[in-house]
Amino acid sequence: QWRTNYGAGLYIERSQDVLIHDVTAREQQNGIVLDRVVRSRVFDNDCSFLSGWGLAMWRSTDNIISRNAFDFCIRGYSHGIYNRGQDSAGILLFEQCSRNVFAQNSATHGGDGLFGFAGREALGDAQPMPAGFNTKRAGCNDNFFYGNDFSYAAAHGLELTFSFGNTMFQNKFTGLNRLNRNSKN
Repeated sequence: QWRTNYGAGLYIERSQDVLIHDVTAREQQNGIVLDRVVRSRVFDNDCSFLSGWGLAMWRSTDNIISRNAFDFCIRGYSHGIYNRGQDSAGILLFEQCSRNVFAQNSATHGGDGLFGFAGREALGDAQPMPAGFNTKRAGCNDNFFYGNDFSYAAAHGLELTFSFGNTMFQNKFTGLNRLNRNSKN
């Protein structure tokens, strides 16, 4: 659904040991999408000024994401009037993205700097639930975030829900999120 409904500058699916570097994406909804990608390295890319996500990951594990720019990935924003961000983010982790390293990335001025959601299966809410699926620790777990800049987000610098064992070290969160009193939520 991500590829057909939203598109991306670069879309990698069901792959491992991929090297992605020096990619620039502009004038589209999403920059780089990793769909069930394992043990890959994503570095020195610039996927900024997009209306969706700079980097979107779905069920991707054991990847290294370093020295990328995912800035100004935001939609539904009018300065001083309305700034919810509409689920846009510099980095999106969706459904069971675990054991990834995020180091020295810039994801500023987005809807969120980084948005992570464990997924409906992890919450026991998928219809139908996969047979035998264990919801215990099924979120976006054990990721390491070091030296990233998640400043000036319209909503949250970093939102990581229903997940466990993540480590945050020396990340930057500058700027206040203040909705204009006249804005509509």
